[in-house]
Amino acid sequence: MFAERVVILYHKPMTQLPHEHPLRLAKLLSANKVVFLSEIPSKKELFKNLVRIACPSADSQEITDWAMHICKREESVSTVLNTGLAIPHARIEGLDEFKVALALFENPVIFSENRKIQAMFLFMSPDNPAFFASHLQLLSLVTKTFTHDCIVQLAAAKTPARVVEYFKQKGI
Repeated sequence: MFAERVVILYHKPMTQLPHEHPLRLAKLLSANKVVFLSEIPSKKELFKNLVRIACPSADSQEITDWAMHICKREESVSTVLNTGLAIPHARIEGLDEFKVALALFENPVIFSENRKIQAMFLFMSPDNPAFFASHLQLLSLVTKTFTHDCIVQLAAAKTPARVVEYFKQKGI
């Protein structure tokens, strides 16, 4: 008589990569990833500047390509929320980790479809199926964190170091 082996696999939805700790904005952001602006030059220039901040070691062609990728994605589906936050984001081939930048505006500025924003959290993640759950997790975290009150407090912080400290104190 043959003994049959039964293997039952349980698949738990992945909320983070196995080797990573839960996502925290305080770990993703550093003072050199935060910028205060008074106006938006143009969407393309803004995206290019934020990609450069997020990826300081990238070459100029990568910066241009990634910014255009984000711009095209933003044109197809706007990521402006009613809280005054825009979350332009994209999955980028060749990346192996999140790349982020945060722009805060002194006063609300018109961004997309005549909608005003006071903060923009740009992020890029690896275009890798294993990373997709983490991409969605960061999108969710940013959406939940950046309430109108949070954005007003961050804009009033006046320095990138105080912005990062805000996230550390909140445990976010």
